[in-house]
Amino acid sequence: MVSAGTHVTIDAYVKDSVVFMEGTLKVLFTELVNALGMTILFGPHFIEVPIDPEVLKKAQETGIFHDEGGITGFCIINTSHVSIHTWPLQKFFSMDVFSCSDFNPEIAVKIIKKHLGVDKNRININVLQREKPLTIWGHLKENSLIYS
Repeated sequence: MVSAGTHVTIDAYVKDSVVFMEGTLKVLFTELVNALGMTILFGPHFIEVPIDPEVLKKAQETGIFHDEGGITGFCIINTSHVSIHTWPLQKFFSMDVFSCSDFNPEIAVKIIKKHLGVDKNRININVLQREKPLTIWGHLKENSLIYS
């Protein structure tokens, strides 16, 4: 298999949701991208959705997810992107690190855990090595896709 990059997703709980502040997240994104040998092209940018405890209460009562607010952030890197979604009332986050170049996922996870104070017993990590298609470019010829 020829690699088309590494993709790491992390869903985890933190010990203290105070880490879900824009300043902390900016430092995390910057250190992460630099440690992986990549370059930030845009961002990181963060948007805060007002927190509403009543929405969380409704979700807990019904068992149906409703977004009670938090911070969402992203940055575009020279090889793809990094993003995070946080839910401070639940002390939970979902993070995505993707690059079309290979990187060491253990370095990424270590940095994320360090900055966010992840609860080691409440984390789900997925690492995917993307498979590169044999050909990337094709053109149409008489209603058929011809790969070059």
